[in-house]
Amino acid sequence: MVVCVGQCGVQVSEAVWNLLREEHFISKDGVVGEESKVDHSIDTFFNESLSGEARPRTVLTDLDPTPCEVLQRGHLKNLFFEKNFVSGKQSSANVYSKGKSDGIVLMHEIQNSMRSFYESCDYLAEIICIHAASGGTGSGLTTSIMENVYDWSRHVSSTSFVLCPNEDCKVGTVAPYNAVMAINEQKELFNMVVNFDNAALYKLVTRAKTELIPTYSDLNYAIASFLSGYSSGYRFGGHICSSTDTVYTNLIPFPAMNQMIAGCELYLCSEIPQNYFRDSMNLLFDERMCMISINPKEGEAKILSHAMMYSGERNVYSLIRALHETAIPATKPQFTDFIPCHTKLLANFHGIKQPKESPFYPGSKNNLVTLINGTAINQVFNKVFDQFKLMKKHRAFFHWYTESGLAVETFDHAEEAMQSLIDIYSLKDVPGHDEEKADYSADQ
Repeated sequence: MVVCVGQCGVQVSEAVWNLLREEHFISKDGVVGEESKVDHSIDTFFNESLSGEARPRTVLTDLDPTPCEVLQRGHLKNLFFEKNFVSGKQSSANVYSKGKSDGIVLMHEIQNSMRSFYESCDYLAEIICIHAASGGTGSGLTTSIMENVYDWSRHVSSTSFVLCPNEDCKVGTVAPYNAVMAINEQKELFNMVVNFDNAALYKLVTRAKTELIPTYSDLNYAIASFLSGYSSGYRFGGHICSSTDTVYTNLIPFPAMNQMIAGCELYLCSEIPQNYFRDSMNLLFDERMCMISINPKEGEAKILSHAMMYSGERNVYSLIRALHETAIPATKPQFTDFIPCHTKLLANFHGIKQPKESPFYPGSKNNLVTLINGTAINQVFNKVFDQFKLMKKHRAFFHWYTESGLAVETFDHAEEAMQSLIDIYSLKDVPGHDEEKADYSADQ
């Protein structure tokens, strides 16, 4: 199930569902093509209606009704159920606490929609939530949703696809407040958090298609391409397939270290060169492949674990050889010494199929996405946290949050929790990493 929250989430959802329906040979009216009737991969993201059409298993919600209305009038208007949409009457005004408090009026309807999709599944493997940490709805309402569905969803894997604020693409003055509060709340509510930002997505799209001046829609298709590759391991058969639980197991060494750096290689030519894997492996831990403004190799940054998902028609053994001959030896000094095997590999035959609306159309069927769990994530956290502390020191904009029910002490708690997360990703509080912290696990 995919839950898209706020303006960012709803707008990204258009690209996501347009790409997924194209991959499963579904028309924009929900009619299933003959190619998809021979397997059950379509059931991963789509429900079958009473009349036989495929409908997305998704909830699209925003306090501001405009994003949902635009999607309902757009080229995918006949693809969705009415119950896919839950919208309010006014926005959260970019305030985290307002997103939480005003979202209460929508919570019953959101829970009913999510519960109905849950009960219509034979087995719900994962809840993917797409949202922005900098917005009031994306941060506040997302937190409320996951808190309220915990009773029945606590045994379901959950992943956050979150757009983080970036100083090169500022979206709001109070974004640091929203982001820090969202990061601290949601690291407990989701099994795994996958981080993106617009600045890195812009560079990635520009590198893939140099003649293009990217729009937000183009950036959304980059996220959709990542989600396609991320989910391909349990949608399609192939060489090395796996469930989301297996990905979590191999990526998250400690519960608090669940913040992932997303990466994607978008290859546009229909005929890819023989050295495709070697070239891709050279970029594997490079900032040019990252979908968030981070350099995994910068300074003393360490990589704890890494997952790579490949979907396409090339021989997977060539990929494994390129990984061990090119990427791992070049990056070996960056790996932590207390995890002997750092890489989890997933691969399948299917490949990606871009819709005509995508800037990457027709592109290559080969799709390579990566998830890196490393200390470089602090490059983003530190910048946002510094901005948070600077504003908090002067109590700037506090009144907008307290007026919507947030206690002033919440800012102090958020600051302490964020500092703790940064310390953990600095490997200061990792069990056994420092002799002074040897009894950390016992304390927990």
